[in-house]
Amino acid sequence: MPINQYILFVRNDDGYAVLYIIFISFLIISALFVFLGMIFFYNAQSLKFLNKEKLNWACYSSAQIAESYPEYSQKNNFTLNYDSVNVNVASKMIGLFRIVTASAKKNNDSSLYECYFAGNISLPFNNALTVTHPNTSMTIAGETNITGNISAASNKVTKGNIFGIRNSNGNYLNGRLIVDPGLSTRIFNDSLVQNIFNNELFNNTGNPVELKSTVVNNNFINNNPPNQNYHIIGNLVFRDSSFSSDYRFYYFNVSGKVEFKSDAYLNANIIIHSDSSVTIYPHCHIQNIVLISGSKVSVFASTFKNVQIIAKDSIVLSNSYFSYPSLIVSYSSTADNVNLNKYIGLTGTKLNGSVLLLSSVIGVPGNKSLVSIDSKSEVQGLIYSENNTDISGKIIGSVYTYNVWYYKDPSEYINWLVDANINRTNLDKHFLIPLGFKGSYDCGMLRDKWIY
Repeated sequence: MPINQYILFVRNDDGYAVLYIIFISFLIISALFVFLGMIFFYNAQSLKFLNKEKLNWACYSSAQIAESYPEYSQKNNFTLNYDSVNVNVASKMIGLFRIVTASAKKNNDSSLYECYFAGNISLPFNNALTVTHPNTSMTIAGETNITGNISAASNKVTKGNIFGIRNSNGNYLNGRLIVDPGLSTRIFNDSLVQNIFNNELFNNTGNPVELKSTVVNNNFINNNPPNQNYHIIGNLVFRDSSFSSDYRFYYFNVSGKVEFKSDAYLNANIIIHSDSSVTIYPHCHIQNIVLISGSKVSVFASTFKNVQIIAKDSIVLSNSYFSYPSLIVSYSSTADNVNLNKYIGLTGTKLNGSVLLLSSVIGVPGNKSLVSIDSKSEVQGLIYSENNTDISGKIIGSVYTYNVWYYKDPSEYINWLVDANINRTNLDKHFLIPLGFKGSYDCGMLRDKWIY
């Protein structure tokens, strides 16, 4: 066959056209499958996203319902059905705040939400100063300056002189004097604190793991699980760094002393109950802890965030800084051998939160229990004292006390307000107080977190 006829034969071969058609069809079908796959994947992801959002919203709403309605707020564990999602809700006190966790599962997805609740500040803490001593005759001296109202059982307020103290001017009060003979000397439900000392916070932690005197640092955290009751027979020492991102708590029940060595760093959910004293040495950084002492607590030049310190004896805070929300509580009960000289003292310290002095005996001349805020200290929040309060520092918030008190060697001055600086109007409107005050207090969210 001539070569030119061979070339024409090849070019006119119908097989090439079939191959082209098959190849183009394959590309079109492949593109269609890719397009359909993309639509399917997008729809699946959209459904997964919507399912996750539905779970999240159900958990968030259930947590709010749990704390907002009385029929739920008193329960510890229950199930709510919200928008066809069954949500498991757990509620318990952590110190004097309440933690609510809400969890749900559906369509191979799950959600876990946690939030802390505290009380919205309202009457009687809308006043700058409330003095509940019956038939109070209060004396103003020095550079006292109060912005907000004073509530007292009597209108007997006079200016007085103390040798060496500058006389007060007549413009010390930027507000009103409200006379209320029916003021309550005790408005806090101290059974909540009794429960804390009765180890109610350690319920449902299982059988204790007994350890001898123990040092806690990252090595301990990495090798010991949370949500466990560690019974320390001896002393507990925090040294170096201790960090955990786990939302669950470590529980330490300590028979001996608790010490935080200098430069210790702690950021983990921890509850400590010690039968003895607690000492926090300088330059410690401590977050997310409830510290309970059957004795006294001493703090030196350290920083804190989201910390509750609760003791049956004195609490002394020196040259330290406490971020919001912080809580300091000294508590005495008639069930104990009560020494009527409990003391909460702030020296060169700034505290954002609440200070509570709870006393089982009120109105007895021998009761020397005292909250003392020195001239170099500042409190933003609430001071509540069921006995004496010495206010020399700056208070942005509210003071509720049985007596105001001042001492200048060699004399003490009962119901003398000397060099006090209280400004109620500058307190953040979102400030929240501990749970446990009697009366109607709506709850507010202190903080929240999505675990997953």
